[in-house]
Amino acid sequence: MSNLSNNTFFGSGIYIPLKEPEIGRYEIIKHKVTSDGIEVLYYLDGQGKEIFDKIEIDTIRQWAIDNKDIFVVWELPFYDPESDEEYLAVYPPTSEMGTADEINENRLARFLKSIDADLLERFYESRK
Repeated sequence: MSNLSNNTFFGSGIYIPLKEPEIGRYEIIKHKVTSDGIEVLYYLDGQGKEIFDKIEIDTIRQWAIDNKDIFVVWELPFYDPESDEEYLAVYPPTSEMGTADEINENRLARFLKSIDADLLERFYESRK
């Protein structure tokens, strides 16, 4: 029988865990959205201290797009055979007015206003 079958190092009595301990849960203490990003003060179970972090706007925007919290629109060329003109159309179609860039910026602004502790915890948990 192998000495590795028990949880000791070759029977020396030194304990070696079979799996790494889990990183704790994130608890958001407070956050603030600024023009540069999101300033977050959180507590991570098992660390025993508060941790300050700053999330860049581009990082949270990409995460929100990847997680379907923000739906992006594009401008695609559209040819209208009746008027024989070509113009840019927003795709996918939306009832929101403006160019694709304006619509996407408005959606990001609404998303940033809606950020709460639960969403930030979800953000950090997804990056473990």
